[in-house]
Amino acid sequence: MRVMTDSSWPSVQWCSYMRWCYRNTGVGELHTHARTFMEFFWVEAGRGVHWINGRAQNLRRGDLVLVRPEDVHSFSAAQQGEYVDFINVAFRSKIWSSLLNRHFPGRPCYFAAPALERRSFRLNDVNLERISHLAGGLRAGANGRLAIEAFVAGVLAMLDAPADEAALPDEIPPWLRHACDQIRLYPNFCGGTATLVRLAGRSAEHVARACRRFLNERPCDIVSRARMEYAVQEIIRSDRTLIDVSLDCGIENLGYFYKSFKETYGMPPAAYRRQHHGARQAD
Repeated sequence: MRVMTDSSWPSVQWCSYMRWCYRNTGVGELHTHARTFMEFFWVEAGRGVHWINGRAQNLRRGDLVLVRPEDVHSFSAAQQGEYVDFINVAFRSKIWSSLLNRHFPGRPCYFAAPALERRSFRLNDVNLERISHLAGGLRAGANGRLAIEAFVAGVLAMLDAPADEAALPDEIPPWLRHACDQIRLYPNFCGGTATLVRLAGRSAEHVARACRRFLNERPCDIVSRARMEYAVQEIIRSDRTLIDVSLDCGIENLGYFYKSFKETYGMPPAAYRRQHHGARQAD
């Protein structure tokens, strides 16, 4: 068994970002990480098997798995002629220790959870798009501590959201479900209700009536929630100015942005950022 460490990384490099594609059904070389780094990986296409700690975990598009340093694992395609395409982000264990102490004290969750079932998640298309957006800096070559801490915090904030955050009634028409899912993706929500109507492929009046009937909401409420979901992730994972975050959401009026954020999360965005970033300088 191979033992992988981060000793080959330059001292200024805190992480690595790699895309892998396994086409063979034979199990790849098993390896562990000598307690030096953690991994995220998420499946973007295909079907495969994650061989971990003597178990076979089936993989398909949307699966996200958190790998601990002591895990012994490798990968293979699910069947002959198939493949599994996934993104792997590895980072120094100190990043997780810092985030665990800061945000989850006394809570054995995420990487701290021994059971594989508690470290495996299903991402819908919206969250697959989100995690790709969160990884944009890493994909472009950023590998410093701030870049990887922002990414990890952003992913955990996404996973820590209430399970029913995006739940929609079963009876909702497919065209409205599609529009509601798509409006949550950046930059769709920047276009406001006009984009929601375009995505729905119905008249504005028809969309408004359907939103009232099936969701008991106005189209502008759906758009506002999508904007705030994006805003809170940017505020948690980055040090961008609030005006930049507001403009990214498609909101040019900073006062309106503050008001919407406070109504959604119970405090102004600056206070929310201080609450979640207050310990960064102490690390």
